[in-house]
Amino acid sequence: MKGVTVHTDKKYLSIDAYTTRKFLPQRYPMMMLDRVKAFFYEGNQCICLKTVSQNDPVLPGHFPDFPIFPGVLIIEALAQGSGMLVILLAMREEFGGVNALLARLESADNTNELLGGNLMILAESKIKHIAPVYPGSLIELHSELLLKREGMFVCKVAALVDGAEVSKGQVTLAKLPPAMLGEFAG
Repeated sequence: MKGVTVHTDKKYLSIDAYTTRKFLPQRYPMMMLDRVKAFFYEGNQCICLKTVSQNDPVLPGHFPDFPIFPGVLIIEALAQGSGMLVILLAMREEFGGVNALLARLESADNTNELLGGNLMILAESKIKHIAPVYPGSLIELHSELLLKREGMFVCKVAALVDGAEVSKGQVTLAKLPPAMLGEFAG
């Protein structure tokens, strides 16, 4: 299928930028994920990618003569990556495995179909920033589901640039109740 590549040898799938966009309710300038590098469909981990461009709209003000990607946006990217993980895990559970998941991804036309009421908000973050992120960096956003309970999801997260951790910690996501979904209710 175009958009999703299955790597059966290592038991993960990759999702291209176009298909990744279908999963996210966020749009420019707050869409922080470019694509899914690896969703480990037999486990509970996901690696997403965020490219920090020289033309990123936040860089001229942060800081004018020495641009650094803001830590708060790294947290947002980690939260979006964790949300992607939670949605993929919910789809895997609902559709019963990777083949059914692939069929569902292939047949979905829009964000509302894929989200299926699984819209998340960041409820809490405990993140330590270790090193700055500069323009031209490719950030790997690692997320692992640690706990799922009553619409709350706790994920261990890390952001890496060139294999070195730049941020790490934990995010807690909360599933929005159907009454709060508004236009995303389908």
